[in-house]
Amino acid sequence: METVDREVRLEKQLLRQKRRLSRKEQNSNNSKAVLEKIKKIENKLDNVYNDYMNKCISVVIKSNPSCVVIVENNQKFLQKYYEFVIRMKVRCKMHGIEFKVLNTYA
Repeated sequence: METVDREVRLEKQLLRQKRRLSRKEQNSNNSKAVLEKIKKIENKLDNVYNDYMNKCISVVIKSNPSCVVIVENNQKFLQKYYEFVIRMKVRCKMHGIEFKVLNTYA
């Protein structure tokens, strides 16, 4: 829950800073400062996503399964969770666990 709360807080901060940026004159020092804050918040959000993804993968790998199967319902699934699927595949290969992706839309 802490990850979700932090994610929500960072997303609110990001929206607030983007609204501030829209009111600033372009290429001014004030707008550059706000852009730096936006980049920092986006970086923190990426770190939260990556941390959560790695923790989820770690929990699955530590349960020592013989096979991991991911079922994708549509093409958008792979687009949205592509990085997760790739990381899971690599970690399964490192630990000698069979990995499968089932296509139900084909």
